[in-house]
Amino acid sequence: MNATRVSCSRRWLLILVLALWPAVARAEAVLVLPASGSGISAHIIQSARALFVTRLAAQAPQLTIIDRDRTPTEQWIDGPTAMLLAVQARAQAVIVFDLRREQDITTLTVTGVGVPQGERLFQHRQRTTLGPEMIPTLIDGAVTAAMIRQGAQPQACPEVKPAEPRQTFFGARAGVRIPRNRPGPTDTALTGIGLFVVKELPRLFVQLGFTHNSADRGDNDDRGNVTAFGLGLYLPFTAEATAPYLGASLGWQHSRFGGQGADGFVVGPALGWSWRRKQSLGLRIEAGAFYNLYDERGVDRLIPGSAQPYRSWGFDLWVATWL
Repeated sequence: MNATRVSCSRRWLLILVLALWPAVARAEAVLVLPASGSGISAHIIQSARALFVTRLAAQAPQLTIIDRDRTPTEQWIDGPTAMLLAVQARAQAVIVFDLRREQDITTLTVTGVGVPQGERLFQHRQRTTLGPEMIPTLIDGAVTAAMIRQGAQPQACPEVKPAEPRQTFFGARAGVRIPRNRPGPTDTALTGIGLFVVKELPRLFVQLGFTHNSADRGDNDDRGNVTAFGLGLYLPFTAEATAPYLGASLGWQHSRFGGQGADGFVVGPALGWSWRRKQSLGLRIEAGAFYNLYDERGVDRLIPGSAQPYRSWGFDLWVATWL
């Protein structure tokens, strides 16, 4: 008689659990498979999976969680293999955990599947551009998705996307220009300032800017000056926020390097190093060269316009920051 009462009580308890808990909680035994991922250290992936198991167990104490903890693999565990492992473990649901980082974006995907029918109980996918400090927040979202109440035919949870990171910044820079092949005498280095707008993309950044360089004295026109407005394209060597980069710019400028002055296009290759590239108050140090695609004539006071033309070139050094 006692055994019958215990069996009936257990049956009614199971019915109550099935009625009140979400889809994953409807299974008495849940198999959590080894994690998969890439672009992140295996230790971080394994620790994130362990945190998911711990928090899921704390929020659903009525579940029997079968923790199949192993070293993470790069490839996802396919559906048939996951189902076979769940059947062998006598589980009523199986959870697949994947954490990977590509092009500065970390993606957590957690999927729950019913056994043996193979119906999807839930799927949670969340992305972030931040670092490991965001993993606990991602895990909380995955556990919440697993505990969301489902209908008779479970559907996938909608993808949760955090706010897109900022991509446009306004900045200022300061530096020097050293002109060569000049039509007349100038200072060796012309100090300069500039303003720019930069658009950050996943693998490169584009910059639209204005600069003015001149001799640091009262007779600027006699000792050299240049004003330029142009567009630059720059490719970092890596996707990290701190990395060297290589690029080039094309601009329109007015220059007076000791001659009569002239206007035209100028090209400028550059090599630099950027810190905190996608954040405010970042820093760039850039060394480059310039080559004028136009000529400037020297000063001939006897026959105006007959002086020899010069096509100037030279070197640039800039330090930049942005907000």
